Amino acid sequence: MMKRILACALILACLLTAFVVAQGESLTMKVIKCKQHVNIREYPSTDYTIVGQAPLGAVIEGCEKSSKNPEWYAVQYNGVAGYIRGDFLEPVEAAPVEAPVEAPVPADAPMPGDQVEPEETPLPDAASAEVPEYNPAEEYIEAPDAWPTAENAPITNIFEASGYDNDTVVLDAPAGNVHVTARRIYQENSEYLALAALDAAGSQLWMLNTATSGITELSLTDAFVAGTDTRPLVMLYNAEVGLWAIEPETGVIRWFLSRDTIILGANISHAVVPGSGILYIGGYYGPDPVAIDANGIVLWQANSGRDDIYWLCKIDATSDGLVCAYGTLGEQGIPGTVIYDYNGAVKEIVNE
Repeated sequence: MMKRILACALILACLLTAFVVAQGESLTMKVIKCKQHVNIREYPSTDYTIVGQAPLGAVIEGCEKSSKNPEWYAVQYNGVAGYIRGDFLEPVEAAPVEAPVEAPVPADAPMPGDQVEPEETPLPDAASAEVPEYNPAEEYIEAPDAWPTAENAPITNIFEASGYDNDTVVLDAPAGNVHVTARRIYQENSEYLALAALDAAGSQLWMLNTATSGITELSLTDAFVAGTDTRPLVMLYNAEVGLWAIEPETGVIRWFLSRDTIILGANISHAVVPGSGILYIGGYYGPDPVAIDANGIVLWQANSGRDDIYWLCKIDATSDGLVCAYGTLGEQGIPGTVIYDYNGAVKEIVNE
């Protein structure tokens, strides 16, 4: 009889606990089961805007179950308020904290069924213990036409000058165990760039081509080495298409960042922090510098806060911050420099 009473009491306690959580108790939660990061949405549905990301293993305090959609939690992470699907969170023991204010959902806003996006597909528990060094390339490629191709590409031999005007070698550098080189030419009304990797004997391992639909006074293509010393990446850029990150030894595309996702401009400048592999990049007609990690995730886009600062033409990563030279700064239209901290905030603006 006593055992039955205790069992009933235990069941009642569990029901009361579930009731309290459902009514808005704040929890400390850990991000689980995603391959690398989980998206934070503006409202509790995958049909709403991504306002931030939380990496695998991140601990988020003050999570509260959404009253609009109980499958989601209202969270605040790194200053970003929004929602994360509950199946990517698990409670962890922590001291109570104040619950975040749940973002208001418009009364007439539709709440369609959730469709999990590819980067949020749950992994088996055993695979979620650590972040993989890189995910397979096909998980980053957005569409077949994202692959760098150029029909009837005039650069057929990376070793030899093409014979066309403005034939320029834009990259000639080591990348891991191989050497990479790239040539850019202008032919008729297109700008072409070919990128290739060479082995220790100087033989070509692979070559990729890209082309633009027109020519401007600025270069619309580029190639450079990024990543880290132990995991280098070869970057191929086309201002009309986007940015590819390529495995040096094999030519496999690790990830692709579409122009539809972020516009980087033309005549791009860049700086790479070797230890972290974070890439800072931007250019003419583009935004202020953008920070992209070694897995192709946009971390932030800086904003100078002024309409009279434009034509980003040089980026240097220094101990003082990200030093960015602009062709025009201020009403006088003279060059100048903006120093950003490594979160994208303006530290100092200097006219030359």
